[in-house]
Amino acid sequence: MTTVKIGGKDVQLRECPECGASVLSLLIDFATGRRFCHKCHDNPNSREAIVTRKIHEHAIAGTLDQYPLKERIADLTGRPTVERGTAKQHDD
Repeated sequence: MTTVKIGGKDVQLRECPECGASVLSLLIDFATGRRFCHKCHDNPNSREAIVTRKIHEHAIAGTLDQYPLKERIADLTGRPTVERGTAKQHDD
C-alpha cells in the first residue's frame, strides 16, 4: 500500500472497497454502512466528494498546506472564503 507524507509523517493510503483505488480517506454512508471513495461517489460533484478529492490530490502532491481548514469548511458548506479582502465563491 502506498504512503504519503503529511506534516513529516508517513500516512498510509486506504483501498476503496468499491473500486479498489488507493485514497487518503473514505466516505461512509451512515444509513447503509457503505464505504466508498471520491472516485466512486454517486455524485462526484457533491461537496463531500469535492473536498475529499482536493484533500487527496493535495496530499499526493505534498501541498496539503495549500488547502487550509477554513477553505475546506467553506467548500463543505458552500460559503465563500475571504482572501486578502476579496470573497472567493465556492460553486458546487
